[in-house]
Amino acid sequence: MNNKKNIGFFTVGSLNYSGAALQAFKVASGLERYNVIFFSKDPSASKILSKSIFFRGHQVVILPQLLPCRFIIIAYFILKFRIRVCHFHGFSIRNMAPCLLLGCRLILKTTLLDEDDFETQLGSKKKYLLRFMLSKISYNVVLTKHLQEINQRYISPEKVKVIHNGIIAQKLPDTKTDNIFCYAGLVCPRKRTYNTIQYFADNYAYLPGAILYIIGPDSTSYNLSEFSQDYYDSCIDLINRNHIQSQVIFTGNIPFEEVLDIYRKAKVFIFLSLKEGLPNSVLEAMSFNCVPIISPMDGAAEEMIEDGVEGFILEDEKRVIPIEAINSILQSEKAYHKVNSCFSIQNTVAQLSELYDNLIKK
Repeated sequence: MNNKKNIGFFTVGSLNYSGAALQAFKVASGLERYNVIFFSKDPSASKILSKSIFFRGHQVVILPQLLPCRFIIIAYFILKFRIRVCHFHGFSIRNMAPCLLLGCRLILKTTLLDEDDFETQLGSKKKYLLRFMLSKISYNVVLTKHLQEINQRYISPEKVKVIHNGIIAQKLPDTKTDNIFCYAGLVCPRKRTYNTIQYFADNYAYLPGAILYIIGPDSTSYNLSEFSQDYYDSCIDLINRNHIQSQVIFTGNIPFEEVLDIYRKAKVFIFLSLKEGLPNSVLEAMSFNCVPIISPMDGAAEEMIEDGVEGFILEDEKRVIPIEAINSILQSEKAYHKVNSCFSIQNTVAQLSELYDNLIKK
């Protein structure tokens, strides 16, 4: 390929709708000293055959579903490209095993509290195997200080590194005057799309020209496990009961440039998810000076903004954020400057490159 060292990124749904996979591609594109080979678990993959394609400028190996076949494919590409460092964007013992047996150094990224933090993982039936695998990890990358505090109880504290997701810096948009609101993410119970619509209906639908864009997959055709048709139907029923059919627009899964066009004109990003790692959608919206109104998300919100300064954290959804307060933060441009100074993709890449450098030298 070239004289750069090769590292492996293990992701889920790299070709589908996945914020985690998109973040991994952004990191891979920013690395100057390394090439990245993606290994992706995909629900539509063949049981026994792998597929290797170029996607977003990188080689992506779609792993077969059957474990013996997957083991062979992983081993083949690790040996072919002399991969010495494997970065796992999510816990997968079955994919870690062949990498470990071939002498690769492992980096594990964990994101969701109560799902893939070490305390939750070690409460499962596989806790002894998990404990062994955790002992073999060189670094654990986490998104929040809360996750860091939990995971440091189970492996050497110096191995657990807080490295935030990063965004690509954007040009500050022109002054926003239209009452445009948006949400981005799967329509599903965890992300509480229903609550976002309800909050808009209760507090902002009365504003002149108020529009709420719901950006993201909104049907079963995307083969996403969290999507619920019943939940989607309940959202439609809520819209009908509030007579805001003309004010709520479901975009479906649109190209990323079209998502950015909505952020460019929107005043507010409403995101009331139950739990997240460090949601890229919030950071990306802020990079276009959208004022975030977000839920606490188990401490993730506090990592991104200070309540009342760069946006608003709703501990109680009965709390009403006046449009005047939103406009004040919008005019201050604090959301825009916060995300571009603290969450740039360059910072993320630099911190990860240091970890890769340390492991390659060993």
